[in-house]
Amino acid sequence: MSHLAGELGYPIQAIHVPKTVDNDLPITDCCPGFGSVAKYVAVSIREAGFDVASMAKTSTKVFIMEVMGRHAGWIAAAGGLAAEKEGDAPHIILFPELALDEPKFLARVKECVEKYGYCAVVRFRRRQECDGKFLADAGLRDAFGHAQLGGVGPVIAQLVKDKLGYKYHWAVADYTAACGATYRVASRCRTSVCSRQNDRGTCVAGP
Repeated sequence: MSHLAGELGYPIQAIHVPKTVDNDLPITDCCPGFGSVAKYVAVSIREAGFDVASMAKTSTKVFIMEVMGRHAGWIAAAGGLAAEKEGDAPHIILFPELALDEPKFLARVKECVEKYGYCAVVRFRRRQECDGKFLADAGLRDAFGHAQLGGVGPVIAQLVKDKLGYKYHWAVADYTAACGATYRVASRCRTSVCSRQNDRGTCVAGP
């Protein structure tokens, strides 16, 4: 935009704000878009944890949520924001910056199931093998030449089933997380509800 305006001699000042929900741009503390996806993932894994805990004795014992994140684990890390005490979901967060140690991961899953009755896992969509290929690489490329990833959730879930025998559920927080507006909507609601104050400065409900 800035270059085009210069070529046309149009007096416009273009100010560019970098954004990506992955929050992985250098020299950027918090990218626009990350706040809403962070809340979406945190609330989703916490609520899924409640559901799995309610049926763990007779049914599902492991829940795996696949989230976005190719090389940076900010979104995966955000899954832990809603946990209030030991034992709250998620019990395990797997980061793209660290290679998956399968024996250690499986041992931790078993430990959580035995201690808490169930295990909730947040897993980024990328898993890179020793040959440099992504486990969930669909063979497609986006406009930037990046591998189109997805589907690592069921792979990890099946690993748990094969090695530990636990029944599982898995879900993908993908497009719905990226376009989620829960953070912005909540902010607007608070502004609306607290738009009037009484004589002591306390917010009271009102239009």
